[in-house]
Amino acid sequence: MSERRWRLRVWAAVMAAVGVMFLPAAALASPGGSLKTGTVRAWGDNNFGQLGDGTTTNRTTPVPVVSLDRVTAIAGGGASGYALRRDGTVRAWGRNSSGQLGDGTTTNRTTPVPVVSLDRVTAIAGGGVSGYALVK
Repeated sequence: MSERRWRLRVWAAVMAAVGVMFLPAAALASPGGSLKTGTVRAWGDNNFGQLGDGTTTNRTTPVPVVSLDRVTAIAGGGASGYALRRDGTVRAWGRNSSGQLGDGTTTNRTTPVPVVSLDRVTAIAGGGVSGYALVK
């Protein structure tokens, strides 16, 4: 699997593995303060709550992922989203049919929930119905 890197002049650097969908439509650090607040916005398909805005309504413009700040990295897999926070913890939301959100359930989540028993994380990734974390 090859790797592509893009630097978005307005928002933040985003790294995506070719062939892996990182969020169902897209997500990005919000402009004008992403380094300070680390907020995330998402848009597109939202059938499983993968936009993290508390609904299952599809969005044609970016909406904030609710209750999420101090984010340093984002990833996605299938219809799930993952966020790495500055404190080394991970939040997840969206489809959870195989437990890929790591919250101990198989319940879809329309807002971010903590991934249980996971801290000191330095990197995250998602693919299909699985989430991955690199732990110190």
